[in-house]
Amino acid sequence: MERTRVVVAVVGIGLWMSWTPERASAAPSSTECQGNQFQTYNPGLTIFPRPTTFSADTDLSVCTSTADPNIASGRFHIEGGGVISCTAGSVISTLTLTWNTEEQSVIELVSPLDLKPDGETVVVSEGSVTSGKFAGATVTETLTLTSTQVAACFRRGLKQSSGPVVLTITSL
Repeated sequence: MERTRVVVAVVGIGLWMSWTPERASAAPSSTECQGNQFQTYNPGLTIFPRPTTFSADTDLSVCTSTADPNIASGRFHIEGGGVISCTAGSVISTLTLTWNTEEQSVIELVSPLDLKPDGETVVVSEGSVTSGKFAGATVTETLTLTSTQVAACFRRGLKQSSGPVVLTITSL
């Protein structure tokens, strides 16, 4: 009987010593998708900032998810607006994403960063999933608009653009 108590005590101490807070907390899970986004602007973008609305439809053809291995693809519609031009701006938008599993996520995004390296527009939007699948998770969307219609900014206004997009959803 005494020997059993010693063994139980030693095993218990060993388990306690091997436990750390890092092991107790779950690692964040993520879902990352890639696709191509096609956007329209109303009115068309010019070199001068002005109130503009936009909408886009996107097919996310490749998704990988540690949060749900059944997620393989998705599609979304996004609408938003703000004061923007061909060179800068900030927009607020709502994205409704339908996964290949037919579940939906509603995402609110803010786009405060608009960089123009080498004639490309890189827009990094951040926000969160406000309802549906992955509710409460954080979201980052990185969109590269490779418009060859820069001349339209100086004439009639750029009414549409497209480019690759990466959408990352991280759940804690």
